[in-house]
Amino acid sequence: MFQVFFVVVCPFHKGIRSVVQVAFPEEYLLYEKAFQAGVWEPAHPGPWLGRAVVWKLQVGPHRDGLDAGPACIFNCGHYTGGEAILIDLEAKLRYAKPGDVIIFFAGAVYHAVAPWLPAPVLDLRLQKAHITAGRVSHVLFSPHATVQRLHDKPYLWWKLTCDGKYPYIPPKQT
Repeated sequence: MFQVFFVVVCPFHKGIRSVVQVAFPEEYLLYEKAFQAGVWEPAHPGPWLGRAVVWKLQVGPHRDGLDAGPACIFNCGHYTGGEAILIDLEAKLRYAKPGDVIIFFAGAVYHAVAPWLPAPVLDLRLQKAHITAGRVSHVLFSPHATVQRLHDKPYLWWKLTCDGKYPYIPPKQT
């Protein structure tokens, strides 16, 4: 199931990955090293180790204090409203159009999503599939403790050792 999910989001995810690589080169290298050691699903494009899908929920003010560096949020669905509010910066960003992307240090900045309302689903294919209106957000992040644990480990270390419970045996090259 995760393979299908990653195949569907992979092209979009790779574009976001490229932006982070250019905009945050130091953080990207740290994330990528930890990702290579901690990746579980081969179809996962990285470099974030964590992903949360916020399914049709209003999101109040919070700070993701356990994050290691830049997080990425993007959304989809049928809704109105839902702008990103960066409270510490006294900023409100357009984040209401599906596909809008925000990359920021979510562990350092209090943020929220402005109220949103479901909008009509006009696409007949979605109506036939019984897709209901609402806002769905994808949050990509890497927990600081996980990045610290994995940053000096070899490729697939976490998967092959069950987080260090077994000896590391490098994967065979194909």
